[in-house]
Amino acid sequence: MSGAQTRVLQLIGDFEQGGDGRVARNLALALRQDGMDANCIALRSKALGERGHPADAAMGIGAGLLTNLRGGWRLRRLLLEDRPDLIHVHGPSSLVFLQAVVRTLPKRPRVWFTWHDSGSVHGARRRSVRWAVAGCERVFGSSTEVASRLSVALGGRSVEVFRNGIPPLPITTAAADEVPTIAWAARIDPVKNPMALVRAAGRLHREGLRFRLVMGGAAGARTAWLADEIREYVQAHGLADVVSLPGWMSQVESLWTGAAIGVQTSGSEGLSMTLLEQAMSGLAIVATDVGDTSTVIEHERTGLLIARDDESALTDAIRRLLCDAPLRLRLGAAARELAIREFGLAALTRQVRDRFEAPPSTGTLPPTGQVRGPTDR
Repeated sequence: MSGAQTRVLQLIGDFEQGGDGRVARNLALALRQDGMDANCIALRSKALGERGHPADAAMGIGAGLLTNLRGGWRLRRLLLEDRPDLIHVHGPSSLVFLQAVVRTLPKRPRVWFTWHDSGSVHGARRRSVRWAVAGCERVFGSSTEVASRLSVALGGRSVEVFRNGIPPLPITTAAADEVPTIAWAARIDPVKNPMALVRAAGRLHREGLRFRLVMGGAAGARTAWLADEIREYVQAHGLADVVSLPGWMSQVESLWTGAAIGVQTSGSEGLSMTLLEQAMSGLAIVATDVGDTSTVIEHERTGLLIARDDESALTDAIRRLLCDAPLRLRLGAAARELAIREFGLAALTRQVRDRFEAPPSTGTLPPTGQVRGPTDR
C-alpha cells in the first residue's frame, strides 16, 4: 500500500451523528498523517471547510443528499474526479446511497463498510442494506459483539472487527485535585443509564465526600422525560451545587482535562469513543463491562471494571477513587499509555494498511452469546 499513490475516502452521513463521524474523521486524519491522500465526506452536511484541509481532512458536499438525485450526481462527479482506490463507509444508509452511485461508474473502487451502532444491527435484515453489503469487499463491526451480531444478521457473512481510535488529547491537569471532578458524557438515554450515576452521587454526597459531577449530554425528543427525571432528582436531593448538567458539548476536551475520574454507566456499547477519550486524557475510569470495554479497561490496572446495572459496585468504585489520589494517578497513567499505544492514530492506520493487501477473512464469528473477551461478559 503505497501511501502517496493510495486515495482513501471516508464516507459518513453527517458530521454531527456522533461516534461514527468522529471515527471517520479520525481515520482520514490518521491516513493523511501517514502520507496517504485521505479525506472524509459527509453526505448530509454543508461544507465545513476546504476539502482536504490538513486539520481535519473533512468536508461536506450538500444537504439532504440521501434522498436527492442531484446529490447522487454530485457524488458521482466527485468520485470520477478523485478516483479513490478505497471508500470506507460508516453507517448503513450512507452505504446504500454509495452503492447505488458506484454501480454507475466505469471503474468501481473497493468498498469497506463499518457498522458502529451496537443497538441497531437488526436493521441489516432490510433488503436494501443486505444488497449494499453484498457489494463490499470487507465488512466490519465496531466491536466483537457488534461484528458477531452483524454476521448473524447477514446470514453468516464474514464480519471483522475494526477498532475505534482517536488523536492525542491533552492530559488532565486535575487528577490530584482535593475536590475531584467526575466526568460523564453521552446522550441522555436509558441505555446509557445516567440515573445510576446520579443516584451514586447522591449516596456519596450524603456520606460527606467532596466532589463535583459534570454530566455532558442531551436528550432526544423521546427521552426528554429522562433528562427531566435527572434534574428533578438533583433538586430533590440537594445536589444542585454538586451536579452540573451542561447539555450537549461539541468540544469535550475541556471536560476531560478538568476532571480526575471518568465514568461509563452504559448497559450496551460497542467500543465507546468517550471511553477512549477519557483514557487518552489520563482519567481514572470506572466503566461497565459491556461490549469491548475490557479491551481498554483492565480491572485494577487501567481502571475499575464493574458489572452493568450494579449501582452498589458503581458507588463503591467511585468512592475508592475519590478517597485515593495515588490510585487515581496510577490508573490514569496506565490508561493513557494503553490508549496511545493501542487506540491512537497509528493504530488506526495499521488496521487499514494490514487489511488493504490482505484477502478478506472467510470465517464467521460465533453467535453473540459465545463471544468472550478478557473477562466473562
